[in-house]
Amino acid sequence: MSTALRWALAPALALAGVGIYLAIGAGRGAGELCHPRSRQTRESPDAYGLPFEEVELRTPDGLRLAAWYVPAEQATDRAVLLLHGHTAARSQMLPHARFLRDYNCLLLDFRNQGDSQPSCSGMGVLEVADVRAALDWLVARGNARLGALGVSMGGAALLREAADDARVRGVVVDGTYARLRAIISKRARDRGYPLSALLARAVVLEASRRTGRSLEALEPEAAIARLAPRPVLIVQGTADKTCPPAQAERLYQAAAEPKTLYWVEGAGHTDAFAVAGNDYELRVRAFFERCLA
Repeated sequence: MSTALRWALAPALALAGVGIYLAIGAGRGAGELCHPRSRQTRESPDAYGLPFEEVELRTPDGLRLAAWYVPAEQATDRAVLLLHGHTAARSQMLPHARFLRDYNCLLLDFRNQGDSQPSCSGMGVLEVADVRAALDWLVARGNARLGALGVSMGGAALLREAADDARVRGVVVDGTYARLRAIISKRARDRGYPLSALLARAVVLEASRRTGRSLEALEPEAAIARLAPRPVLIVQGTADKTCPPAQAERLYQAAAEPKTLYWVEGAGHTDAFAVAGNDYELRVRAFFERCLA
């Protein structure tokens, strides 16, 4: 092959190489998002001294979801829905249920997570149906005043549902992203992958194809703007490398009043409660006391 021909073919070969790289990366990335390794529930409310009831829910699209219902210490019609993050399970929210004993708490395993039915995860898009099913169950159980707290992906699903569901009187999101593609791009850069922005776009497109829904539909940044006049508390660890502080800033800027941004110094992803401890408890309890009064 002549030198001139090699030079002529070089751009096409480079472009083909980039295409193959993006296709392989998109497949792997979408697999992590849509079919993660599910952590089975390893602890039960018994480990925290909490009374509970095993609950089975059905989503509008027919999936079976597992949940725990932890009744308040005294009879009340106030309830808080607790939503875990991606690859986690309802047991992640047991520490929150322990300090929210003034409220009836429902701890949900999202689809394809914990003890719920295997399916396809949707980074908070498909999980909107799970949140709606949980809220329906709480209302049917006699709970009239509802709040909710979501961690990471749980917060994304919560914001999307609460945007148009006035039953949710107050929202707490902890370590929740504003724009999905931004955190995928960051993860790709952190792992040393080149062309991280292009790769993130390819991952989102492939994951959307697998789920049958755009994973960028009603991003949390857009959903949070529709909560007002209901209050929102945004919790963010300053050392969060998965969902960096800039994402919380975007959420806060997009939200209308009443809104609060609570920084937890030195906390990583989903570690805010573990780091802040009593201060976290006091702030979250005070928030729900106001909005569910």
